Parts: sequence; C-alpha cells; structure tokens
Amino acid sequence: MKKHFLLIVGLFLSIVTIATAQVTEEAKDMKMGVNNALVIEVDNANRKTAEKVWKDMMKKYRGKTKKKRKDAQWTTEKVRLSTITGQESANLYAQIEEEDNVVSLALWVPNGEDYVSADSHPEAYAAAEKLLEDYALEVRIAVVEEEFKSKARILESYQKDLKKLKKDNDDYHKTIKNSKKAIDDSEKGLVKNAEEQELTEESLAAAEAVFEVANDTLRTMLRLADSKDEQKNIKKMIKKEEGKVKDVEKKLKKLNKEEKKMYKTIEDSKDKIHQAEEDIVKNEKDQERKTEQIAEQQGIVDEVQGRLDQLKSYRK
Repeated sequence: MKKHFLLIVGLFLSIVTIATAQVTEEAKDMKMGVNNALVIEVDNANRKTAEKVWKDMMKKYRGKTKKKRKDAQWTTEKVRLSTITGQESANLYAQIEEEDNVVSLALWVPNGEDYVSADSHPEAYAAAEKLLEDYALEVRIAVVEEEFKSKARILESYQKDLKKLKKDNDDYHKTIKNSKKAIDDSEKGLVKNAEEQELTEESLAAAEAVFEVANDTLRTMLRLADSKDEQKNIKKMIKKEEGKVKDVEKKLKKLNKEEKKMYKTIEDSKDKIHQAEEDIVKNEKDQERKTEQIAEQQGIVDEVQGRLDQLKSYRK
C-alpha cells in the first residue's frame, strides 16, 4: 500500500514538473555581445548530466558541440536545424549553469543578422521553444535514469548480500553435519583404539618377558665369548631383542597419541557445532532483515521506474 502510494505521488510530481517547465527569453551576455536568448530551467538536475544531454541532442542534428576551457558557452557547429536557424547548416550557442540543484540552459540562435526572439522570428522561436522543452524532458529522463541505476545497484547489492547469507547458512549446516560425522568416527575409533592398546600392552609385556630371559642369556654368552667377532655378533643379537621391545613401545605410544587426537577432535567438533548453531540463529535473523530491505528497495526501484516510464511517455 505504501509502495503504491509513493508511486502515485512520484508520477503526479513528474506530471506537475513537466507541465511547469517554461521557456523564457531575455537579453544575455555571450561571446558575440548581449543578445536575445531562450532560457529554460530544469530542477533536481545537475550540470554534468545537462551538458551531456545537450551534446547528445545536437549530435542528432549532425552538430558538433565543443567549448574551450575559458569559454562560458558551448558552440555547436554546422547543426542542421533550418526551422530554427533559417539555414541548412548553422552555429548555435548555449550556456549551461547550475545553482541550488537547478540547471538552466540559455540558447542563442543566430538567424540572419539578428538572434531569434518571439517578436522577430515567431516561427523559429516556436521551433526553438519546442527544442528546449524536448531538451528539458531528456534531462529529466537522464536524471531519473541515473537515479534508477543507483537504486537498482543498491537492490542488486542487497540481493548479493542475501545470496551470501544463504550460502553461509548452508555452510553452517554442512559444518554441523561434518562435525557430527567427525564425532561419530572418533568415538568408533576410540573403541577400536582401546582394543588395540589392550592387545599391544599384552604384546609389550610378553616382549619384555622374552627380552629379560634372552638378555640374561646373551650377556652371559657375551662374557664368555672368545673373540671380538663373536662379541660383536652377540651385541647385535642383544640390540635386535631390544628393538623388538622398542617397536611394541612405539606402537603403544602411537596409539596413545591417536587416542588423544580423537578426544580433541570430539571436543573441537562439539565447539564447532555449538558455534554453527549460534551462527545459524544470527544468520536467519540477518536474512529476515535483508529480505525486508530488498522488499523496501524493490518498492523504491519500482517507484523510480514508474516515474521514468511516465517521463518517457511524453516523448514525441
């Protein structure tokens, strides 16, 4: 309802603005002296847009519009507007100024030895008046088009934000799913690890018992050895038996390390689930707010589009 009301108000203001655009004439100073000029004002506009619209409009009549840096007026050379200039090809002079968000364009139209005025050249004046009215309309259209693009960009950014929020939400759910799987895998792994540790501890006890007997025997043999080669071989055998015990100890140490790692995985995964659940709650609230922003901004875009369509409908 609010959006519909804004649209109606915007369209009404557009109609009023167009209806109140009037061309006046006055003697104004320009590069050729003080001469009669046709003047039109366009409110809620800016000089940059107004200048671009003027140059683009003159291109339609094959005129090349330019201005030297120190000049106040734009010169359009060889423009083909015989209904205004009385010649197949002639020059036009225009000055565009901006004050308090109002742009004014003054147009000097040489026609013979004089400049077009309502009294001296009524038909040319009427054609020039129509040209400026069309120009004012095009400026308004350009301004509203710029506004539309600006509002549409904001809407697009909001839509991108919502898309990212939805992706983040999906990622949070994936985190929960993956973390639950990690917990399940780790718990199963702990059961298996406990069984392997028990078996390994038994193997270690057996290996230590064997080593104790073998070590006593080998060291006795070492004391009774007759040669260095024999001693060397016995030492290798002692080291080999020690290695068997160490291998089992290493395996048990590895199992202990894996056990700690799985416990840590479980705790870390629980933390991730908790954080993801909090993030989901916040994310869903953010999505609601962003959805409201999008709806509101869509209403603004629609209102501007309505004004733009209304303005374009005045083109002839």
